[in-house]
Amino acid sequence: MPEMFNPTKPPVLRCNGFQFCRDRFTLEDTDIARVEGPRLHGLLHPETLSLQGRMVAAEEARKLFKKDFFAAQLRFYGIEFRMSSKVADLRSLLEESVHHGKCDVVPEPIARLEQRMCLEYESMYQAWKKQVRAWDEEKRQRETEAKAREKERQDAAFAQCKTPSEKASYDLQRFMDFYYLNEGKPDKSKTPAPMVLQIHPRGLDKKLSLHDLSQRYDLHTKFCMSHEGPRHCIGWDRDAVYRLADNINKEKKEAERRERDTDYQRCVARARQRCQSQGNTSFELRQCVGSYSIECDAALKFDKRYENNLTMDISTAGNETLIAAYDFGVIKGTMLLSLSEENLDAITGAVSKQQYYSDYDDEEYDEDSDEATNTLAKTVPKTVANKRAAGGPSNASKKRKRIPTLSRRVYYRLRGQETGEGQIIPDSAPGHLEFLSDGCTKFVGLAYDFPYIDRNVRFLGYKVSEQPLKKPDPWDAFSYGTYGLASTGRWN
Repeated sequence: MPEMFNPTKPPVLRCNGFQFCRDRFTLEDTDIARVEGPRLHGLLHPETLSLQGRMVAAEEARKLFKKDFFAAQLRFYGIEFRMSSKVADLRSLLEESVHHGKCDVVPEPIARLEQRMCLEYESMYQAWKKQVRAWDEEKRQRETEAKAREKERQDAAFAQCKTPSEKASYDLQRFMDFYYLNEGKPDKSKTPAPMVLQIHPRGLDKKLSLHDLSQRYDLHTKFCMSHEGPRHCIGWDRDAVYRLADNINKEKKEAERRERDTDYQRCVARARQRCQSQGNTSFELRQCVGSYSIECDAALKFDKRYENNLTMDISTAGNETLIAAYDFGVIKGTMLLSLSEENLDAITGAVSKQQYYSDYDDEEYDEDSDEATNTLAKTVPKTVANKRAAGGPSNASKKRKRIPTLSRRVYYRLRGQETGEGQIIPDSAPGHLEFLSDGCTKFVGLAYDFPYIDRNVRFLGYKVSEQPLKKPDPWDAFSYGTYGLASTGRWN
């Protein structure tokens, strides 16, 4: 009897334990077809075949010789057997039947059944094909109608987008068609001037990015960063597009500078108010706590990517020390600070400072004086090697001269790691910070040894928050033990 309609599978006609489907007459619910008598003889007696024939027959027999196969062949040739018989018994019965010629001719009832099922199946198959064609046509019509409805919905949604950025975020191809194409071809008269896009992230999750799609139509794009976030510039003129992107980058930097200056002025105002309310007080180490924005020309010359991203966050650590998380671009890590170098030496181990600096002028600096910054820059010490090159005597043969401590000078030692490959810096590098007021709103720093950069490197710090924004790593996180483990992991 015919089965229910299935557009993906041809129909199967079943009758008396057999089935017919697409020119195959097999045992019902199996894919086992009848094997001709001579072939059965070769499979059962491969020794009668040639060497190559024996190899082929052995491989076929290995795949075919199972209980279902023997039972099916016996059924095809009308040989009675018990279903409870074992595989060996069924094989023996089939061998005996082949030997006596019972498998040379198909029994008449089986042959007539196969012919009748073949004729019936042809009409069934043609009816099924007709149903499939109708089903396919209905499916195509449904899909066409669904695509039309979806297009109408997308057209309406795109029309609701008011700005170029909204249109590009919704659909990049529709955006191109609307602003730059005419019947699918580039039209430079539609939008001659470059434009700036703020594309929502979902608008970039396409197979083709804005850059790839623009190249297809001879458009130019340039990514940039505004103060509000990432932007994409697009247009026909490459130079105009790049100028627009550069201007946006410059505006971002200027906005960040104004914001930093505003934060700095707020900190200055709070510090002055605090000093007025407290009267004349001496400089205290705890007043250095806070978050600072750092400017360091030497670090930026090494890599301009770190511009506007250098920071130092100073936190409390003990009665006579502070701890800071610093990020100087090329290196980052932990810094210990104290008014006393002896205190730092006791914690980190003594540093031979003769190789880093000699004498400093003991001068006072005003917080808002540019002359103070310039004066301190002129006092950057010379190294022993520079003095020797100039013909001066070496400090190595002299008794170390005591360095005078200014009232707002804070000494530091730093450890950390290089930000490229992550190499640990286990040796503590010395330096100092010269705060220009008791409010600690600005300092001029001097790194006697700036790892990976140079010696005697000057940098500036501006307080942007009274509270530190980053938590420092432990000092021992950059020890020699950590250095060894990191080196082993990096190169193995």
